[in-house]
Amino acid sequence: MTQYNFTTNIEKRMPTTGEVYFVDRMTSDYAVQHPFDVDGYLEQVYQKWQACETVGFRETREALRRQWDATLGERNPRGNAALYPNKNGEKHPALMEVWHKAGDYWRRGLRLGDVLPAIVPPCKITRTEDGWIALFPKDMHLLEQQADQPAKPETEVAVPAVEPAEPAEQEQPEVCPVVLSQEEEEEAPTPSPFAQMQAELEALRQENARLQAERELQRQLHHSRSRRVSDGQRPDIDRYTDESEQPATARRKPADRRWLKPLAVAAASVVACIVIYETGLLIPMGLIGLATSGIVK
Repeated sequence: MTQYNFTTNIEKRMPTTGEVYFVDRMTSDYAVQHPFDVDGYLEQVYQKWQACETVGFRETREALRRQWDATLGERNPRGNAALYPNKNGEKHPALMEVWHKAGDYWRRGLRLGDVLPAIVPPCKITRTEDGWIALFPKDMHLLEQQADQPAKPETEVAVPAVEPAEPAEQEQPEVCPVVLSQEEEEEAPTPSPFAQMQAELEALRQENARLQAERELQRQLHHSRSRRVSDGQRPDIDRYTDESEQPATARRKPADRRWLKPLAVAAASVVACIVIYETGLLIPMGLIGLATSGIVK
């Protein structure tokens, strides 16, 4: 059992159910403490596909076990295409399910005979003298430090660090005690992703409400302008049109009146001459003048 001088087997749990879904820096010790039940898994797959109505999809327990052992027992780092169950157009969904599960462990570097953890390691394992550990590339330097330093129990990681840190903790208040206390008091907690999401949604709702208010104001202004045009501006246009036509008519009337007066005088003279000629009477000129003036008016 390898003793690491850094934290291992960091479990990540679902916030709602508390179920472990991810284990960072997983070691072979975690696999021993939480082993994968291979026999129970194969029996579950067997019962699942035995209830299938398609007889060709059913597989025996021996066939499922052979598929599991052959997949995990493959030593070629590139894999073996002959182990693929659905080759040549065949359909074996039960064998495919076992092939996928065993392939997940095989791609992490686990082989037949290893104690498999109940959760597939998050990355490829690195084998040690008495086990293995799964580290991402960003954490591989921890193994180099492990080789340079003597192994220490995980429980002692936090305790020895206190002794060399005591002088530093005593000196820090002497250097700038006021600044450190002020920063600790004024430091705000880092908001969670859920809180940030709520803040962004609230900002989007406020922006949406503002845009709706602007559109409503524009609609009301447009409606008000349309009512003013229908109620007041159309008669003004008609009056302007009538008034614009009036000067042309007014200019035509004096010209008509200039021709009307001479025609009326001539007509009155002709009527007077006809009356004198037919009756043989001499009508006083004053009467003719009065008649003429009356006709002219």
